[in-house]
Amino acid sequence: MWFLKMKLSVLFGFLWIHLSLKASDAVMRPVNNSESDLLQYILTNYTPDTRPVQNQNDAVVVRFGIMLKQIIDLDVINQIMTVNLWLRMFWKNELISWDPEKFNGIKVINVKPNKLWVPDITIFNSASKTSSIGDLYTKITSEIIVNYTGEVQWNSPAIISTECKVDVRYFPFDTQVCEIEFGSWTYDGLRVDLQLLLSYIDIAQYSVSTEWNLHKTSAKRKCLIYTCCPEPYPSALFTLVLKRRPMFFIFNMIIPCGVITLLSLFSFILPPNSGERVSFVMTVLLSLSVYMLMVTEKMPQSADTPIASKFFMSMMVQIALSLVVTCFIIKFHNNNIPIPPLFDKVINQWLASLLLMKRKHGRKRENGTENENEPDMFFKNGGFLQDDSDLVITQVHGQRQIEKIKNPENNEKRGTRTNNNTKQQDISELFKEVKTIADKIRQNDQEESKREEWMFATEVLDRFFICTLFCSISIACIVVFSAVHDAVMVDGSVD
Repeated sequence: MWFLKMKLSVLFGFLWIHLSLKASDAVMRPVNNSESDLLQYILTNYTPDTRPVQNQNDAVVVRFGIMLKQIIDLDVINQIMTVNLWLRMFWKNELISWDPEKFNGIKVINVKPNKLWVPDITIFNSASKTSSIGDLYTKITSEIIVNYTGEVQWNSPAIISTECKVDVRYFPFDTQVCEIEFGSWTYDGLRVDLQLLLSYIDIAQYSVSTEWNLHKTSAKRKCLIYTCCPEPYPSALFTLVLKRRPMFFIFNMIIPCGVITLLSLFSFILPPNSGERVSFVMTVLLSLSVYMLMVTEKMPQSADTPIASKFFMSMMVQIALSLVVTCFIIKFHNNNIPIPPLFDKVINQWLASLLLMKRKHGRKRENGTENENEPDMFFKNGGFLQDDSDLVITQVHGQRQIEKIKNPENNEKRGTRTNNNTKQQDISELFKEVKTIADKIRQNDQEESKREEWMFATEVLDRFFICTLFCSISIACIVVFSAVHDAVMVDGSVD
């Protein structure tokens, strides 16, 4: 029992000594936080609302630059560009400096932006819907980096939306020039002199856009004097020249439109008497109208008409003309009236020879005239010339002729004549019936000949309009792509 108490006493003794040593070490160790001392040294008696200059007549020189990180969107309809930027500002605070030797060698320190004076840099052409135009500097929450000599650096990421006047004349082969203008909202150039950090936009960290190709960038300093104030107001103007990547629109709009338009040419290959010919052209016209609506939805409401819209409109007009022409061709194909001589000469002769087309030979038109008194050749002086067994009717070159059958026995009876009024009347009636049938056949031949002339005219017109529309489509494509070539050759530089 006594031994156990002794062991506990020794254990508690060692524990008390250990805790005493720890407490004395904590009390004797000095607090060494030079940054806290430096901040207290800098911010004591400092007013962040005062410009950091020793002489109030001096201007604070602010060097401003941006790094382009990403082009988020270019809203063509609302003409707004949204980009992700890294803002960079440098200036000298003449009211802040310290000796690094007195603060454990600290040369740089971070300070909250609400503790120091910062320039009220604003986006002049802002198009933000959620914030006012002059609160860019109040939205930046990143800390300010201060050097022991008073040099101040303020970097911050920002997503901004600016106005961008969009030129859609060459859509989808267009080039857009968008500007971002920064400047002090309240200070004139005599108090805050805004200078460029770089003569260009830094794109070292730029993420390539899938829709726009960053063709060129530039930066310049502007200095304006407004009518209200005699002091100059400097600003930094950054320009982005963006070229659209057109392959999406080529494969999804231009090529389908061309294919649809070429389909309209095949309507002239269909037979005119086919009932599907007009409906086929109507379907093609409706398809192109749908594509026209797709283009219109992507275009801003401006006085400039995109070249794609002009191309689609020209294709639509040509398809509409092919529909009108198809209706006339169907009308001509079903005609059975005599073809006008001038129309026949222009279409079936001149135009057909120009298109290397030859008229198909149909039935020959009879040039002879029917002899109205043909039955009288069988009668003379009221009597029948010969027995009907001696005669035969033959067809020679389209004319009916009467030939005698050479028979020796009949030759002996040549001198005898017999009056037979009954036979004379029967033969006369027979010839009248034959003449009626012949007239009907002749009339059918003439109508068929007229239809063949109109059918040949429609064939000539079909070939003519196929060639004409193909040439007009080719010309429209050449005009469009020549304009595109001119747009591509335009230098995207800005003064």
